[in-house]
Amino acid sequence: KRLFLFVLVAILLAALPLCASADEKGKRLVDKGDLLSESEENAVLARLDSLSEKYDYDIVVYTVESLDKKPARFYAAEAFHYGKYGMGEDGESGVILLVSISDREWYIEFFGERRLTEGTALSEYFVDQLSRGDYYGAFDSFASAVEDELEFPLGTLIIISLIVGFVIAFIATG
Repeated sequence: KRLFLFVLVAILLAALPLCASADEKGKRLVDKGDLLSESEENAVLARLDSLSEKYDYDIVVYTVESLDKKPARFYAAEAFHYGKYGMGEDGESGVILLVSISDREWYIEFFGERRLTEGTALSEYFVDQLSRGDYYGAFDSFASAVEDELEFPLGTLIIISLIVGFVIAFIATG
């Protein structure tokens, strides 16, 4: 009986760092890595909130000091679900950018029905800024990348390109 109780307590304590505190739930910027000044936090949070509401799609930035030897993908998913994020018709749509300082690792995870392009494509917008330590610029660029994708998704661009290609081919072959 004691062993069961010990194991249960150990599991709960291991999961504790993943659980968002009450004041973090739903907050689209969680800066546990302490990367931003208060004014930068306010500016990034306002942008994330504005874009999330405009597109009905949660856009979240979550920083941590360490992943505590957990896979970034797992940590990002746990942060998104414990943070109670998700919007859209399915109530689950959104994206999270996770940044771990000591691990020098970042990860993008998508949720719900409205999935955007791959995270590596979005990273082209902000990875240089992250490398230079310009976290405010990186998070602002991430928000811009998501906005661009929501405004004009890659799939739409491909369809338009195919239609234009067929029209040009039809005219050229006459």
